[in-house]
Amino acid sequence: MLNSSRIDVSAPLRELAALRRLPVGTCVDMAALAGDPEYAAVLAREFDMVVAENAFKPHSVWMGPREYDFSQTNRLAEFASRHHMTLRGHTLLWHQSVPKWLRTAPVAQIPGLVREYIHAIVGRYRGVITVWDVVNEALTDGEASGMRTESFWYKTLGPDYVRLAFTWAHEADPDVRLFYNDYEAEDMGAKSNAVFGLVKELKSLGVPIHGVGLQAHLINGWRASEDNRTNVRRIAGLGLEWQVTEADIRMQLEGNPPSDEQVEVQAAGYRDLMELCLTEPGCTGFVTWGFSDAHSWIPGFRKGWGAALPFDIHFRPKPAYLALSDALRGC
Repeated sequence: MLNSSRIDVSAPLRELAALRRLPVGTCVDMAALAGDPEYAAVLAREFDMVVAENAFKPHSVWMGPREYDFSQTNRLAEFASRHHMTLRGHTLLWHQSVPKWLRTAPVAQIPGLVREYIHAIVGRYRGVITVWDVVNEALTDGEASGMRTESFWYKTLGPDYVRLAFTWAHEADPDVRLFYNDYEAEDMGAKSNAVFGLVKELKSLGVPIHGVGLQAHLINGWRASEDNRTNVRRIAGLGLEWQVTEADIRMQLEGNPPSDEQVEVQAAGYRDLMELCLTEPGCTGFVTWGFSDAHSWIPGFRKGWGAALPFDIHFRPKPAYLALSDALRGC
């Protein structure tokens, strides 16, 4: 692998990004934050925006009717405040994060319970969280992309649940920016068309939506294309912001360390993604889904894949880090 010791980190990403007025952030593994001082130090040095990987999700926070566990969310909010970081909220409703107790609640009570929950958590962090991913991954994959009708939220709140969630979040904090977030919607295709159609309809109905989160879980070899530009331009054309919200570029490893060629290809992809954000209208944030390969969701969920992030398992910057830095420098 290329010698990462040659990569200059004298100007952290957050300093370079501030000059471009672009928040640059990452998701946070709360166990690593608590138990690994080097993790915490690199996080504080490099980023000016943080989002919890899991701590803000419903199953982590919502323990019962009017019963919440804010211990982890408070800890992240305190860390962000101490290090002058902005805080993203992720996520209010997601089909893979339903509290077990809620599944057995009377269906007639669920709308009231959900509204109360959204008011509780959004209201608690009013003025602290700047952006909420209100609804995450409400749409199916494939050529017939549409609403996930099997989702607990769809079944119990009805087909209008996305509008309701945004409305309730806005009631709790009229000043926070509210986003719809999804994956595999970065280019032109059935999924991105479904996302565009959904947010366009919400806008037309006067729903308080402010932006779209494009997750950008990418495969090594990805490069920005005209389709990517067309897609983000049509989002911006609706008067909506867009953010890169969960970026990583995974490599197929099969137990081997990444090659020099793989890391260089990855770096080119990261640079393209950052430059897309810097050069197209409407981009208001760039977030990676983790920053060190030591704490990444990829190996646990995609066997044989990994090395997806800008720092290696020893917290050494990779060429991907340099690519992000150079893009922010404009060189």
